[in-house]
Amino acid sequence: MDKNIVFPIESEILQNDELCKLTGRMLVKHQIAWLTANGWKFHLSALGSPIVGTWYARMKLAGIEPSDLSAGGLTDRATLVKEDELFHVIN
Repeated sequence: MDKNIVFPIESEILQNDELCKLTGRMLVKHQIAWLTANGWKFHLSALGSPIVGTWYARMKLAGIEPSDLSAGGLTDRATLVKEDELFHVIN
């Protein structure tokens, strides 16, 4: 039997309390202003609230620009090594 793993959308995007912690702002318009001023990419919900992906947030907070992962950007600064089916970045 084929089983699909389904992750609830709540685990894929930052929740409002997480956005408040990240931005230090409670009001949506101030969260949007902070995200924009700090170069974060986000979408807006139908209600006008910012939507930020959890993986994107993790990369940004770790100092990794997601655009660096495309078309050789990361390999300009690091070497990828395959070891036991896991990829490691060696600086």
